[in-house]
Amino acid sequence: MEEDLIRDRQISSGTGKPMMVDERDCDVEELTTEDFVDGESIKTAYFTISLVRIARITFQAAGRISDYAKEILEYFTVNEFPIYA
Repeated sequence: MEEDLIRDRQISSGTGKPMMVDERDCDVEELTTEDFVDGESIKTAYFTISLVRIARITFQAAGRISDYAKEILEYFTVNEFPIYA
């Protein structure tokens, strides 16, 4: 699941397409080092956990930027170009 989330966020940010995975539909708790199989290095665990956190931060930032862009576009459409409102 976590790999799918990371891949989804990377593809979305790289192509400008919407994300396919909505975190609000997921009920899986965040990864911890205990979730990794014995024998995997602790560096691998921390690296993967960090990638997931970065993907989530990217998703949140992209959402906020999109919201701001919509607000600005709506403002200018209504106030500067009323024929398009």
